[in-house]
Amino acid sequence: MAQQPAGDIRDARVVVEKDKLIRLRHVPRRFNSIVLDFPQPRPLQVNFNLPDVADSLPPLQVLVRPRMMKDLPLDKFYGLLAKIGYGNYQSPYIMLNAGTKRNDEYMLNADFLHYSSGKGPVLDNASAAGITRFGINGIYFFNKLTLDARVDYRYQLNSIYGYNEALLLDSLLDFTVPRQKLNKFALQVKLIENNLKNDWDYRAAFALRYMATNFAASELSYQVDGRVRGGLDNWQFNTTFDFTGYQQNRADSARIGRIYARLQPVAGYHLDKLYLEGGVNVVYENDPLSNGGQVRLFPVAAATYRWLEQHSIKAALYGGVEKQALYDLYEQNPWLEQNVAVNANINNLSAKLEARGLLAAQFGYKFTYTYSRYSRMLFFLNNQADSARFDLVYDRGGVTLNRLALRLDYPLADYLSISAMGAYNAYRTTDVAEAWHRPQTEAEVSSTFRIFDKLDGKVSYFMLLGIKARTTAGTAVTLNPVHDLNFGLNLHLTDKAAVFVDMMNILGSNYQLYNNYPVKGFQVIGGFSYKL
Repeated sequence: MAQQPAGDIRDARVVVEKDKLIRLRHVPRRFNSIVLDFPQPRPLQVNFNLPDVADSLPPLQVLVRPRMMKDLPLDKFYGLLAKIGYGNYQSPYIMLNAGTKRNDEYMLNADFLHYSSGKGPVLDNASAAGITRFGINGIYFFNKLTLDARVDYRYQLNSIYGYNEALLLDSLLDFTVPRQKLNKFALQVKLIENNLKNDWDYRAAFALRYMATNFAASELSYQVDGRVRGGLDNWQFNTTFDFTGYQQNRADSARIGRIYARLQPVAGYHLDKLYLEGGVNVVYENDPLSNGGQVRLFPVAAATYRWLEQHSIKAALYGGVEKQALYDLYEQNPWLEQNVAVNANINNLSAKLEARGLLAAQFGYKFTYTYSRYSRMLFFLNNQADSARFDLVYDRGGVTLNRLALRLDYPLADYLSISAMGAYNAYRTTDVAEAWHRPQTEAEVSSTFRIFDKLDGKVSYFMLLGIKARTTAGTAVTLNPVHDLNFGLNLHLTDKAAVFVDMMNILGSNYQLYNNYPVKGFQVIGGFSYKL
């Protein structure tokens, strides 16, 4: 989960020669203050982890005669941002961000977020929820190396309000909604080589994560990963490695240790408009379902053809072991049963066809068809004894997935941008009856706009169809369609002060992303922000 903070600006040098666009390695320069968007209802996260195989052209060195240009004025830089609001469902919202101003050697940033709801969609305060997060990020720029470190703490409260059918039938008056308290800690340290005179670049990172619930479930994980990348004539080489260890403590006192290790060397060769890649993905894992450690080999192959100036097609074959951690699974579904066993997904082979490009110089499109064959895939399924909790069930007989996806992006100057995405997923399972809690159809449209200098906003809509779930009677049901419309406005009173309003789930539907868990209906929050 450790990621580069939003608002972190990485400068890139771009050299244009005739009709070629060559992207040189980025060098971190400076950053702007982090601006956290107000939390939006999120569509169901479906982590297929279908990685793109790199299709970048080998770096070319172009010598040009420098010309002196007048420096452009820098935007006003603020070291402190505060955003405070309140909404229905008894929802206070506080966001603070403080950071050092422009400095050639280092940057330091701290951010704080609190957002909670005293009432929820079921029995008011019986479905209350909240999150409090604090993080510190620091970057130090050496001559040829950048040190980047971040530490995060998160406290999350969730009510287990997805009704337990057996308890409700017994006595509604005696039914008590449990509260789950989740504590999360994450540390990440990265070393990035940034010497532009070097044809090779290196990256290494270390991460430590810990989570624990008040129901005696916890997980500790540590990760060391890195990359070595460079080129020689028309050849491009890229080798990545990853070593991750997990220690899970369950509520039943069982302890499960897991190891994931991966080495992936890939070589690429450039032939005019054709770029070819080949390599191997070597993975070792010892998940409980693997019955001891296993070494697995997966292919890595791709061919990219740039058939017009701004259009390309790509075919790729790849596979891998998709890591799963309790830390991430609770992020997707906080109502997990306390004694779940975590195992990775195993993608034996994926075949992908992709076309992408630009129309009319700025209308971007990306069309993808992917066929994937899994020998192990996890699904969320309501626990038979307690329907308010979810088990992790695994299909080990083989799952095939055919996925069609289209994405469109249209940035229109600096006052309007529109993005749209649609996807269709066709699952075929073996050991489980349905692809539980995975949508068949996905669609999303979002836009940011500026009406005039002092007024800007955003609007988004997403739709999910075909989510299957199972009742305690063992019957498969299809959850109601998900339709969610969101809208927000910011009015800038001065260069420093602004008022905002955010409206979420405007259609007011108490749809369910997970069976028995309706979301909050129409939500609105208004507030004030100030920069120093």
